[in-house]
Amino acid sequence: MVEAVAGMAPQLAGLVNVLSTEKDLANMQAKLGGELRKIEFLSPLQAFHITNILVKEHDLLRVFFTMTDEEKKDNVFNLMEHGLQ
Repeated sequence: MVEAVAGMAPQLAGLVNVLSTEKDLANMQAKLGGELRKIEFLSPLQAFHITNILVKEHDLLRVFFTMTDEEKKDNVFNLMEHGLQ
């Protein structure tokens, strides 16, 4: 029994890591709308389109939240002009 429980410890640590990552992503996704509303030139339809891209592309979403406001504007403009390539 002790061996079985000890063998589960790495699996539990992995599960905690996954749940923590999911929570971080959910928080970023929740904040995304507010960040996009700061960008003056975005129409509601454009913001919707960019939201759909970023919530699906977790790596891009993480990078987006490390950018300055000016970099976010440039990034959003490039996504609108060129999409994901």
